[in-house]
Amino acid sequence: MESATDRRRHIGAIARRIALSLAVIFTALLVLIPLAERLVIGEPVWPPLHFPIPVLIHGTVVDLRLMPIPAIIAWLAWLVIRINAKPEHRAAKPVRVLVALFVTLLLLVESVISALPFFAVERMHVLAPTSPNGCTIIATYSSALWSSNGDFLIVPRGHMVPRSTDAGWTHRDGSANDPFGDPTWTVTWNGDDATLVPNDTYLVSTYRTPVHCE
Repeated sequence: MESATDRRRHIGAIARRIALSLAVIFTALLVLIPLAERLVIGEPVWPPLHFPIPVLIHGTVVDLRLMPIPAIIAWLAWLVIRINAKPEHRAAKPVRVLVALFVTLLLLVESVISALPFFAVERMHVLAPTSPNGCTIIATYSSALWSSNGDFLIVPRGHMVPRSTDAGWTHRDGSANDPFGDPTWTVTWNGDDATLVPNDTYLVSTYRTPVHCE
C-alpha cells in the first residue's frame, strides 16, 4: 500500500514534470511564433531571436509582446517546486537548474526590452473601411513630451501579421493628442491604394500616402 510520503513524492514529481513541460513549450513558442510571423511577411529571420509582432484577429489588434510572462511563470514554478521538495526527493541534475535560472533571467531581460516599445507605441487603431479585397489599415500612435506621430501598417486579406509601410502621420503643432481617438479620418480606397485624410489637415499631416496594400 502506498504511504502518504510516497504519494506526496509522486504528486511532486508530476507537478515538476508539468511545470517543466509548460516552461519548455512556452519558451519554444517565443522562438517559433516570431519566426513564423517574419516568414509570412518576408522579413529576415536570422538571427532567430525576435520579439513577437502584434497580430490582427477578427478586427482586433492582439499584442503578443508580453508573451515571455507565461514562460517566466512556468520556469519559476518549476524552480520553486523543486526547491521545496525534500533533499532525498530531488534529482541530482544541477545542469537543469542552471539552465532554468539562465533561461528565466534571459526571459526577464527580454520582457523588459520588449515592454519598452509596448509603452512607446501607446495605441494601435484599426481604420475603417477595409478595401474591396479585404485589406486593413492599422494606424499606430506614439507620443513624446509635446508631440505625437505614428505609422500606417497594412494587413492583407487572409493574414494576421501587420506589414510595415513607409507611410505615416505627424502633428504639425507638436500636440500629443491622439487624432484617432474619434473617427475623424477619411479612408478612401482606389483599388489597392488607400488615401488617408484627417479632418483637420492643418494640425495633422500625412506623408508617403496613398498606402498600397499588396
